[in-house]
Amino acid sequence: MPAPRPVGLFVSLALLTQNLWAELPAQPINLRQTYQGGQEASLNSQLAEEQIEENKARLDQARAAFQPTVQFTASQQNRSANLATQGLSGSGSVLPIGPFVGPFYSFDSRVQVLYTLVDAQARWRAKSAQAAVEVATARRKIRRQESGTRASSAYLQLIATRHSQQYVADDLKAAQETLRLARDQKRVGVAAGIDVTRAETDVVSATLRQQQADRNVVDANLALARALGQPLTFTYLPDQESVPALDQDYTAETALARALRERVEFLVLDSQEQQLAAEVSAAAASTSPTLGLSADYGFAGNTPAANVFGTHNVGLQLQIPLFDGGLSQARVAEQNSLLQQLRLQRHDQTLQAEQEVRSALTSFDLSQKQIGSALSGIRLAESERTMARDRFAAGLTNSLEVTNAQASLARARDAEAQARYSYSQAVLQLAVAMGTPETLTEQPWNTRRNP
Repeated sequence: MPAPRPVGLFVSLALLTQNLWAELPAQPINLRQTYQGGQEASLNSQLAEEQIEENKARLDQARAAFQPTVQFTASQQNRSANLATQGLSGSGSVLPIGPFVGPFYSFDSRVQVLYTLVDAQARWRAKSAQAAVEVATARRKIRRQESGTRASSAYLQLIATRHSQQYVADDLKAAQETLRLARDQKRVGVAAGIDVTRAETDVVSATLRQQQADRNVVDANLALARALGQPLTFTYLPDQESVPALDQDYTAETALARALRERVEFLVLDSQEQQLAAEVSAAAASTSPTLGLSADYGFAGNTPAANVFGTHNVGLQLQIPLFDGGLSQARVAEQNSLLQQLRLQRHDQTLQAEQEVRSALTSFDLSQKQIGSALSGIRLAESERTMARDRFAAGLTNSLEVTNAQASLARARDAEAQARYSYSQAVLQLAVAMGTPETLTEQPWNTRRNP
């Protein structure tokens, strides 16, 4: 029995890979679902939610300083006392008892209320805590945008790998057709054995590229499933071939203006500035007077049933700091320094936003040109391959010309797939640079390719 031909073995392996891949569960998905799923599944998004709750709890703690404190106490003691320690006995004493008193029982139970009427420092700290909640809320939006963008990038990678997979499948089919033609030509005496061998080599090469393309799709699916927090056995079927078109044509100036208006990083800086300004005021208010009210009412006696009378205390307490060793001034200087650092960060963040916007626009314009060039290259390569195959079928050339033409077409298709992926990524990165990645998920779904 003759040994199996290597070409048949490679083709069988390729078909086996495709069959195994086809058995995996499939799930249609679009960019909106990807973006939202990435936001919900991200650990960073979940941590950001908890950080908001943490800061809300701190705000409640700060506000508690302005609420009355009510407590109940009760005690029953057996006591003795030396009146001499209080100057109530001795040579000048007129008390008819000795210096030692006791033992005797003492009972006391009462409700006490404490209420802060004036505390400027506590009020500024509450405002700082409120700003901290706003900072945490803005940071949650940043984390959600980052998570959604990461999942969207994986979605675009899956689209690109599926495009490449289809192109490679077409190349394999063309190589197999060339092999059949070469064998037919050899049987009729038009082609030589080297032509058949060369065609078989092309089939093996195309089969290997098909296997690698299949693997790339598997890896892209794994990355997308991981970003969505879904089972890694899922095969996702994109509902689109490309990202939606931008909602308008942007120049560097209009894109930067939108970035400065929409990017959440600037909202975070605004809230942080409010927080630090409140901290500066709180540090300065540490030398301000505080006024509090205290009141209690209860029952005092020897035991709960003996000599019990109702007693009360009501009073105001005023505290005026006179000198703290320069502590308040040092705290004010510290917070002012942090505030100045934040303003320097704002300037740097503005430059960063401009860099990202201009870089994304450059990539966007370049990728559009690359797609046009790649499409022209495909048309020329397809024409070259058709002419080479016709010449080979007519016996006017050997299979080398067909092989070279097929290789040129494969390179042109690879360039076109990469250009489309670059275009999709450029659109996504431009939306991210402007602080509006959600707008891509709000555009109408296009089943055609852009541009």
